[in-house]
Amino acid sequence: MSGDWTIQTLVHELAGQGERPSLISIDGDTVRQISCASLADQITALAWGLRESGIGPGETVGLIAPNGPDWVIARLALGCTGALVHTLDELYSEAELKIALEEAKCGKVLTSAGHVHALREIDPACELVVLGDTPVPGTTSWRSLFLTRAAPLPAVDASAPAMLVYTSGTTGRPKAFLLTSS
Repeated sequence: MSGDWTIQTLVHELAGQGERPSLISIDGDTVRQISCASLADQITALAWGLRESGIGPGETVGLIAPNGPDWVIARLALGCTGALVHTLDELYSEAELKIALEEAKCGKVLTSAGHVHALREIDPACELVVLGDTPVPGTTSWRSLFLTRAAPLPAVDASAPAMLVYTSGTTGRPKAFLLTSS
């Protein structure tokens, strides 16, 4: 890959794949399939809404939710904004989650409804955006952020920090490290 590759590049190439299946998820007897074009459209629409809500390059934003299509859309949309995405392990204990959030200083966290209570206990001032279709009082529904724009998203710097990851902490307190798109 060239040094100027970003998540925006991936989403653009994904859109060009049209109706080919991109994500297939299974929940019990329900199979959900999202085409490449639809996935790219959802990612771009959320990225525009996140940008309009003030998320842009260098902004640290947390993401904690179950693995699945909503997580993928949220993660890639955040990458398209140039935000520094702080992925939080779905299985973190409340103590581990508190350490990670305090160190990263996230002003906003995209999360599932199931994590709202714990996140409120840790940082009542943190803005929570809830993935999925279950409304949670006092939070923003991610669906309210989806915006359609004809213009391309502002370009992001491929060498800028793109993701903040924590080690498992098997030999002590978890430690953070940064990843870039390139």
